[in-house]
Amino acid sequence: MKFSMDEALRIKRASRVAMTATPIAEKLRILERLRERDRAIRRAVIALEQRPTRDAPA
Repeated sequence: MKFSMDEALRIKRASRVAMTATPIAEKLRILERLRERDRAIRRAVIALEQRPTRDAPA
């Protein structure tokens, strides 16, 4: 699979047009889903950081 800057820009423009046509209420629902996803990722990272490692003394 080759990377095409022209194709990436075309997809980006199409996404912007689609988002512009989306009602505000739906945009807010999308934003809330993204925020919840961000919170879940942050919780998972914190949990991994707090997990004891094999090298840590018991």
